[in-house]
Amino acid sequence: MRTFIGIKLNDCYNQIIEMQQEFKRMEIFGNYTLPENVHLTLLFLGELNQEEFKKVKLTLNQIEYSSFPVYIDKVKDFKDMMILEIRQSTELMQFQALLNRALTKENIYNERRPYYPHITLIRRCNYKINKEIALASTVNEAVLFSSERINNRLSYIPKHIIQLRGNYA
Repeated sequence: MRTFIGIKLNDCYNQIIEMQQEFKRMEIFGNYTLPENVHLTLLFLGELNQEEFKKVKLTLNQIEYSSFPVYIDKVKDFKDMMILEIRQSTELMQFQALLNRALTKENIYNERRPYYPHITLIRRCNYKINKEIALASTVNEAVLFSSERINNRLSYIPKHIIQLRGNYA
């Protein structure tokens, strides 16, 4: 099963979708991320068998971290995509590193590239943009998703949710 850990930015979801709609009205072409698939990836795990999947769930259940804010600072082109660039706040980067370490310890994950937090709006898009914006959301949970084709549509299915507790201090 193809998997990743991500977060939904519920507090600014409607603004993100409206931004996509505006790009469509501007006739900016590309492969738009489906509204229900909009998310911020924390770790892409790839293909997991059932045993590895269970191990990920158990590991995630042991994670303790407080809710924290996430800030979207820019909409920009990146390679052949249009993305929302996420501020690399201490809270976000520490949470991502915590997940990385926990799953590396279980031999499930081992990514050595620096984490670049972003939300993909459009793939295969050649439109050039670099615009500052100001959106924010509070992260209260992280989700283990599977990536599946359902009725010939890519769908990100929540498989396991971990709740973050309290406020970040």
